Amino acid sequence: MTDRYVLTTEFFAVPYCEDTFLLYSPLKQILILANTEMVDMVAALRDGTFAGVDGANMDAMQLLLESGAINGTPDEPPRRPPAAEWKPTEVTLFLTNACNLRCSYCYASGGDSSGTMEVATALAAVDLVVRNASELHAPEVRVSYHGGGEPTLTWEALTASALRAEESAARHGLRASINLATNGVMPARKVDWLVRHVHEFSVSWDGPAWVQDLHRPTAAGRGSAETVEATMRHLDSHGARWGVRLTVTETGVDRLEEIVEYLLRRFSPSTVHIEPLFAHGRARERGLRAPHARAFVENFRKAQRVADRRGIDLYYSGARSELVTDTFCAVPEGTFNVTPEGLLTSCFEACRPGDPFVYGAFEGGEFRISRPKLDALAAHTVEARPECARCFCKRHCAGDCAAKNLTSDLHPDERLKAARCAINQELTRDQLVRRLREKSRMMAQVEAMLGAPPALEEMRHA
Repeated sequence: MTDRYVLTTEFFAVPYCEDTFLLYSPLKQILILANTEMVDMVAALRDGTFAGVDGANMDAMQLLLESGAINGTPDEPPRRPPAAEWKPTEVTLFLTNACNLRCSYCYASGGDSSGTMEVATALAAVDLVVRNASELHAPEVRVSYHGGGEPTLTWEALTASALRAEESAARHGLRASINLATNGVMPARKVDWLVRHVHEFSVSWDGPAWVQDLHRPTAAGRGSAETVEATMRHLDSHGARWGVRLTVTETGVDRLEEIVEYLLRRFSPSTVHIEPLFAHGRARERGLRAPHARAFVENFRKAQRVADRRGIDLYYSGARSELVTDTFCAVPEGTFNVTPEGLLTSCFEACRPGDPFVYGAFEGGEFRISRPKLDALAAHTVEARPECARCFCKRHCAGDCAAKNLTSDLHPDERLKAARCAINQELTRDQLVRRLREKSRMMAQVEAMLGAPPALEEMRHA
């Protein structure tokens, strides 16, 4: 009787080579190298047309039973229960829109305006998260510095808020984790202070002078490479924990392997975060374009091999098969990010007064929020994106960046054909193949027979 066999997980058949697939359940983390017959059997089980077990499919059925894919515990998609109250224990301060660089592709057009956060606003934000952490018995508070400008230009607000976080957290028996995103253009005396207080740095750097100076010149139009590399050497000399955030354009994509080799031969970052250009802000104004998805993927793979040989974590935000989630970032949670004007936003990239991620403001000496706006943010999950329903990345990239989706010129139904989705799928498949390769000798035999997998032209939903 066919009703003895109930499919209890969502499977995707990810094309691998010829008639070979990666049969993948993100929620149960089941990964099987499967032929067409096994994929068809799973589809029949899903559709209620399975004819029954016979000699041809007995082994496949046994494997699926043992894995829990059939007659197992039904899938439980990740769900985020709505918070009873807004009580953040971490804050990101966007201290300023002023910037000492004029990056050609800046999403925020940094430096075109000079709005700066008042010290009182920064201190109030720190006081709030420390108070909340103490009341919630959380182990630590987290204070980060980011935004459309360069945080180290607002030195008084940065140092005062960092010291307040350390001192106040200590009084309440908490740890304070302080983190900084910076363009690296600062004097050595600032680096000397920062390494004593900042736990982790993210340095925006695009490569050697030929690309760094082209896309990340100073406000005066001069090169920034020499200064940024001096900062990175200074961080290394202090044993600081730091990583690189690298933006890839059409100019540098074909030399990405060379860029990463240059970086890792000379410096000691713990991570290398690589993203293709986001055509927004100054990039859109200047007509700059992201690299072609195929070029990005091919060159990312080469750079990945360089990093692997040196034991460095090199990653791209849309490929993260180790994470099972219903949202790309913490936007639905109403994360506590404060703009220079004192607005509260849940997104790093959409923080102007009319943006949909803005849900409150610092007014009258306190942070006031709009509960309806916070509730609306909670809807930004992959379940609200029907165009993602048949994609095997849906539980990992979770619909991708909400800000990029909102600023896309594409209709949602076209998004799966867009560059970022293509990149997400290709690089996530790479991670799945690597996982299989690590646990199965069969994978090496298949690769030897069939060669490298072709590009993912389409996804087949088993």
